[in-house]
Amino acid sequence: MIFLNIDTSDKKCSVALFVNGENIAHKQSEGYSHSEKLAGLVEDVLNKSNIKIQNLSAVGLCSGPGSYTGLRIGTAFTKGICYSANIPFIAISSLQILAYQAINTLEKKSSQKIISLIDARRDEVYLGAFDVQLNPLLTPTNHILTSESHKMLLAGNSNEIIVVGNACEKTKLFWKDKNIKYLDEIKLDALYMNELVANRYKNKQFESVAYFEPFYLKQFVPGPSKKIF
Repeated sequence: MIFLNIDTSDKKCSVALFVNGENIAHKQSEGYSHSEKLAGLVEDVLNKSNIKIQNLSAVGLCSGPGSYTGLRIGTAFTKGICYSANIPFIAISSLQILAYQAINTLEKKSSQKIISLIDARRDEVYLGAFDVQLNPLLTPTNHILTSESHKMLLAGNSNEIIVVGNACEKTKLFWKDKNIKYLDEIKLDALYMNELVANRYKNKQFESVAYFEPFYLKQFVPGPSKKIF
């Protein structure tokens, strides 16, 4: 199986090419330059590996939540590849990708909850909660951080919260419970999508190229126009 995985959901844009589960090429760029860099990154990993788009088994995309602009760019680009080459389109939530990395880092305990947090500006985050088997525990939501807002996550038999994502530093200002562990080193990257993409491919869980929309989680509200007449 040959999978091209793409993540444009954050400041960093990354692509990774896997053949039968082995990463054979990886490229990334820093800063919000996805529209200028993405096509070049994909071309580089394919050329480096001597693989043509038509050889791909599927394209996996990090579907959000995250940067509105980044998600739109990644979605349009992935749709273009999948449509032109008639290959499957697979979408994986950024919240799930983060939780997957945490689960594979930890010595798992059944009482742990993995909380994926993505910065949504000000005191808001996009939040997903998972058990150590990567089963979702809550419907993903946009969440306002307060000093008490984590307590509902400790309900039930949970005695430890593992927090991952680019909102860790911000969240530390609010959530100071001794039962919270922050894994700051875990970041979104196309490198960490492949097992999730492969599982969906095996189960034929494909997206509609025509109708798929990124997982924005909340409605996009454009800022005021900067055009001067």
